[in-house]
Amino acid sequence: MHTPSCLGRFNGLWNEAEATIDWTIAALRQAAGPDARILMRTQYNSVAKRGCAPAEAVALGNAVLEGAPGTVLDQGLNDRIRAVAAKYNATVVDLFLPFAFNPNLFVAADCIHPSGAGYHIIETLFEAAYVAG
Repeated sequence: MHTPSCLGRFNGLWNEAEATIDWTIAALRQAAGPDARILMRTQYNSVAKRGCAPAEAVALGNAVLEGAPGTVLDQGLNDRIRAVAAKYNATVVDLFLPFAFNPNLFVAADCIHPSGAGYHIIETLFEAAYVAG
């Protein structure tokens, strides 16, 4: 399904992305102070919407975002976002799961952006995270 070299390339890319995210959130934490609330979000798989991509591409997108345990890409982008958030006491707003459960409702026809319902669920999740925090 996923070739090791393909997953290895994503792993290298995510290593760099994680370092950049870490640097950014560290700087934000330092500037805002230890009590400031920082909200971070995971990424959703927009091609999971029916008709946007073949099943193999949807599976690759899920693996790239959530990791493929037992491979070189054991941590996906979202795992890394969660780890950085934990390191700097930030709150994670998880968009992956709601979009994974209902991509046909939450992803727009362009197969990239959220639909109106998608933007509404993002707003609702961020508001809930803010209120809970």
